[in-house]
Amino acid sequence: MTSTTLVYHLARQKLGKVLVCAPSNIAVDQLTEKINGTGLKVVRLCARSRESISSNVDYLSLHEQVKHLKKGNYARMQELILLKDEQGELNEKDEK
Repeated sequence: MTSTTLVYHLARQKLGKVLVCAPSNIAVDQLTEKINGTGLKVVRLCARSRESISSNVDYLSLHEQVKHLKKGNYARMQELILLKDEQGELNEKDEK
C-alpha cells in the first residue's frame, strides 16, 4: 500500500485531519501532489526560510494560499505580504 493510499483511506474515515510528514522536502512535495490528485484538500506547510524556494506544489502551500484570501477583512495582511515581498523581510513591529 502506498503512502498516498494510506492517507486517502485515513481521511475518508472522517476521524479528523491527517498530518503527513516525510524525510525530505522533495518527498513532502511529491506526497502533497499525489494526495491532492486524490481530491482531498491539502495544505503544504514549510519553514519560513523555505517560502522563497519554488516547488511544483507552491499553489498548495499555506503561505501562498494566505496571499490569495478573499474572505473577510484581510486588507492589512495583504499589505504586510506586499511589504515583505518588496523589502525581503518585515520589521519587528510589522512581524508581530
